[in-house]
Amino acid sequence: MGTDSAGAHTGAATGGVLVPRSVHDLRAERPGPATSGEVPAATAVVDVLAYPAACVLVVTGLPGAGKSTLLARTIAPGPRVAVLDADVVRARWAGRAGRLPYRVYRPLVRLSHYGEVARALRGAGAVVVHDSGRNPILRRVLVRAARRRGGSAHALLLDVPAHQALSGQHERGRGVSTSVFARHHREWRELLARLSPWLAAGPPLAAAPDGFGSCVLLDRTAARHLRQIVFADPVPAQSRRRPAGRS
Repeated sequence: MGTDSAGAHTGAATGGVLVPRSVHDLRAERPGPATSGEVPAATAVVDVLAYPAACVLVVTGLPGAGKSTLLARTIAPGPRVAVLDADVVRARWAGRAGRLPYRVYRPLVRLSHYGEVARALRGAGAVVVHDSGRNPILRRVLVRAARRRGGSAHALLLDVPAHQALSGQHERGRGVSTSVFARHHREWRELLARLSPWLAAGPPLAAAPDGFGSCVLLDRTAARHLRQIVFADPVPAQSRRRPAGRS
């Protein structure tokens, strides 16, 4: 993501519903001092994210961060919502590959995943794409594809410490090699660093980087609070976050 403009905004939500329209840092343990004028994340809860019905949502983070779990828990796929998860494609190929190491059939996984994404983009509904965070070309392609469809592209970043991501890989019984994970981690930190001008700035509301309509950052705490990601038109006209502890 580039840094050709500045200005971040932590959105609010009516009844805990957030309609992302710029850069929203919902992490409970965000680095550095809180931005002047923003509501501390620890005292507010967003439990629903609401996006336009025909948008493209890119969900990214480290391997093992919990992206697949988050997608499975918060999004109900259907005729108008396509969820394209590379880990699901990998699991399908792993069943066919038997004892073959992942590096042998990894190109087939990627081709299958990209093929599914391309087919979904030819449809009219929302398209949710699981991204490892290491593929800026894919993100640029998705932004352009969203515009060609007459819609917008949005980014959802799941930011967890490396040790939590490694633990997540261990729990699911598979993962990338140490060298590949180190590369993922380095490029993930670089991605977050490129977002720093938006995260450091306060209101007024400003556009998200790289042509995205919005960018939302979650950590594990914020992700646990999130109950649902919905795609509908019209979306609410305004957003306010609900204080923690209220039902």
